[in-house]
Amino acid sequence: MKHQPFISSLDPYREFFEEMDDIFLILNQSGKIEYVNRALRRHLGYARKRFTGRSILEAGLFAANMRKKEILNQIFSQRDFNTRVKRKNGDFSYAWRTKILTHKGKKKVIAVVRDMTSQLQFQEKVEHYTENLEEMVFQRTQQLEQEKQKAIALHQAKVAFLSKMSHELRTPLTAIRGYAELLQEIPGALDQETHHKYVSVIEKNAVHLLNMITETLQIIQMEQNKYQVQEKVFELKPFLQDLLETYTVLTKKKGLLLEAQIPDDISKLLYSDPNALRQILTNLIGNAIQFTEKGKIVLSIKERTLAGSLSRKLYFYIEDTGVGIPRDQHQRIFKSFEQYLGHQSIHGRGTGLGLPISRQLAKLLGGEVKLVSSEPYKGSVFVFALKLRKLPKTA
Repeated sequence: MKHQPFISSLDPYREFFEEMDDIFLILNQSGKIEYVNRALRRHLGYARKRFTGRSILEAGLFAANMRKKEILNQIFSQRDFNTRVKRKNGDFSYAWRTKILTHKGKKKVIAVVRDMTSQLQFQEKVEHYTENLEEMVFQRTQQLEQEKQKAIALHQAKVAFLSKMSHELRTPLTAIRGYAELLQEIPGALDQETHHKYVSVIEKNAVHLLNMITETLQIIQMEQNKYQVQEKVFELKPFLQDLLETYTVLTKKKGLLLEAQIPDDISKLLYSDPNALRQILTNLIGNAIQFTEKGKIVLSIKERTLAGSLSRKLYFYIEDTGVGIPRDQHQRIFKSFEQYLGHQSIHGRGTGLGLPISRQLAKLLGGEVKLVSSEPYKGSVFVFALKLRKLPKTA
């Protein structure tokens, strides 16, 4: 194909145009490409296709829905403009710079087309980031504030724990030390009854101290997820009978009645952790006895099928006629070292860890411990709900 006179005049610079990274093309007034460098082929991924003599529509530099008339109008009326094109391999953006020349009475356009896709994508990301920067900073500030508050709360909890722990330990330790000193100061001068009384006080406080340390270590283990549940199959009724026998002497001593209401059709076998189950019920029954001066304590058990499922639950209700708990204290009693003493003397109280431990153990067993109802001077009702696990095939 022979070069037209106008195109031939570019021959001395053709090698320069061919090496350009930008697309360099010349169009006539009808929209045909009279010259285009190989940058267009590189950009479109064509190794051999020739665009010279073809319509600008075939160059793929305008949106597919644009008509030729619109394209020519834009090219010949605007010096600088941008076009966007959608292809299978993505969206592309081009920046055009044109110059209109007249050669032998005919208009021609020289255009330099630069691929701006990467730059625009980067710019859009920067703009998006800038627009969202304030929100991101706000969210991060909120997050840091929450983390700060958590750290403060954790520190305060540790300080409160150590403060309460040191206070709770001081009472039995003071009693042990005081009575031990009395025994040392006047050896052999005490009658047998007084000597026995002093030793009994030391023993009781030592047991109380040991229980407190044991329970504290246990609740720390549970909070750190280090407590290991050990499940096995065991018979429920013998388990309950053995548990209640441990309280017979104590209830008789206080003049209390201890009742057990166990239906005949209750599940005979359980698959759970009997030690954890015993500790939960021991804590609940022990508290009921401790805070009841007259009347009775009733352990009743109910088995129910959960609504909308085949799962079943055991409900252990512990009801007493003790001092009761005011409504504003209902949540407090489940916190470590917290108790509602009522008329209970300082010497008759426990560690304040029984209910928190019971609630934690119940969660580990897939159950829950709740205070159902309680009123001052009318008593309390606690419930321990335990979902029945399917017995293993070896049972």
